[in-house]
This record gives sequence, C-alpha cells and structure tokens, in this order.
Amino acid sequence: MSSEASYTYTLAILYYDYVLTLPREIEHFWKRAKFSLAASLFVLNRYLGLFGTVLVVIEYFLHLAPHLQTYHAYYTVISQVVIGMLLMIRTYALYNRSRRLVIGFVILGVVLFSVVLPMLSRGKTHQIATGTAVGWIAMICVDTTIFILTMLKAIRMAPFLHHRVFAVLFRDGSWRW
Repeated sequence: MSSEASYTYTLAILYYDYVLTLPREIEHFWKRAKFSLAASLFVLNRYLGLFGTVLVVIEYFLHLAPHLQTYHAYYTVISQVVIGMLLMIRTYALYNRSRRLVIGFVILGVVLFSVVLPMLSRGKTHQIATGTAVGWIAMICVDTTIFILTMLKAIRMAPFLHHRVFAVLFRDGSWRW
C-alpha cells in the first residue's frame, strides 16, 4: 500500500469517527456546555484535529512542503500542547488539585517550550525538522511524566479500592487496548 493510500485511509477513519461521535458530543457536551479551560481545550482538540489537517492534506498531496512545512510544524506543536494540557488537567484532578503539581507542570512546560520554539522559528527546512523531532521528544517527556504520576497514584489507591494496579489504570483510562 502506498503512503498516499495509507494517509487517505487514515483521514477517512478520522472523519468517519467525527461523524459517528457527533450525536453524542451534541447530547453530552453542547447541550450542557459551560465555559471552562477543560471545555475550551476539548473543543480546540476536537476541531483542530478536524479542520487543522486541511492544510496538512494539501501539503501532503500537492507536494507544497516548502510553503506549508512551517504551518505543519506549528500545527503539530499546538496539537500536542492541547493534548498535553488535557492530560495535565486530568492528572491535576487525580491529585486533588495539588498546587505543587501545577508548579511542576508549569516548570516542565516552560523548559520544553524554551527548547522547542526557537528551533521552529528559524524557518529553514532542516531546523524545522529538528524542531519538530525535539517537539515529539518533549511530548514523550510530558506523556512519560503523566504516566508515572498516574501509576504512582494508582499504586497508592489500589489497597483502598480493592483493585489491582492494572485494574485501576484501565478504569481511569490510562491504558487502553
């Protein structure tokens, strides 16, 4: 299968999933929507993924990489930041709104941004690619941090919930099959 066919299938599944979940979204989110950081990030995550990919598709299929590569790099970073923030909010709730956790997340975010953004803003193809790679490494750092925090909380909670650690992780949505 060619990479273009694979990308086409991926997009078809993405848009099909949006169509399938839209009635639930309307029922459970839009009919009860209240403005909050979490709600705003949900909308941004959901619709950035839906509409933000349009220029990426144009870049991919029309081979306009020199013109849209910077957009693609920033789109990737923004998408990952939104996802990271949603995961951080979830972890913040899991840790009973711990201020120390927020301070740790802010420090982590500042350090990672200070490394990634200068690489993306240089504008040369090689430097943008390097910045994008460093951005993915930064996201792995965020994901790993959140996973470890969730695992620690699950280990601490397991004796009180009469569940095994893995059952707690599955229940809390940290691991999915």
